[in-house]
Amino acid sequence: MAYPLMMTNMPPIDLEAVCTLPQRKDEILIAESGFVDGLYGRIFHMRLKEKKDKWKGTFLSALRPFPRKDATYSTPKAEQIEGMACIENPEDQIIVILALRGENNTPGMLIWGTLEGLDEGLPVFTKLTEAKLLDDEHSLGDRDASDLYLEKKSKMQWRIWTSAVDGAGEDFGPFRSVIYSPGSLKWKDNEGLQFIQTEPAVGWTREGLKIEAMAEPAERITGSVFSIGTEDEALGGIWQPLLPEK
Repeated sequence: MAYPLMMTNMPPIDLEAVCTLPQRKDEILIAESGFVDGLYGRIFHMRLKEKKDKWKGTFLSALRPFPRKDATYSTPKAEQIEGMACIENPEDQIIVILALRGENNTPGMLIWGTLEGLDEGLPVFTKLTEAKLLDDEHSLGDRDASDLYLEKKSKMQWRIWTSAVDGAGEDFGPFRSVIYSPGSLKWKDNEGLQFIQTEPAVGWTREGLKIEAMAEPAERITGSVFSIGTEDEALGGIWQPLLPEK
């Protein structure tokens, strides 16, 4: 939406995804999961800086990546945003990739598009295309995506990682998470950004955990492949480095 969105009168709720902005120092995007009773459904453009061991966040602008269908619309669970990544195309445009969670018989989705207008404080997301994360017979959990991490393989190719979760609707579980790759994203000169789907490659399985965050390897942990965070409902949550499976 090309009009200013503020958060002073509507504090954020259910923040589910974050990504850094390429070539924009200290700038990030943070996404709410979706609309609730016609409100929210925003992505916030923020500046996050550290000074003398203290972090300061500054709100810059906000946008809604998807339109509100009516005045009381709430985003269905299967269509809620769970992950987000930001990359640049060869023309130095910012491309935002959103991962929608999926649920039971509704597959998780990747949706990507261009992001413009950041310098003017009027950011606009323009959808380019979408793709199913998995074919129905390959689903690994109640939801297909609980975050999104892009592992850069070359200048214009990224391997996709996400986490499928079972038991996400129960306060005390039992939970189960499967970290897997459904394929990769590759920039093709004549076709733009393309999703190259493969059979899901399972990297790690964690019983008893509801993994909702994936990040870069932990620098202080030798051999770390990823960092993960869990949101285990009434049981709390943990941070953990992932090491290669034997």
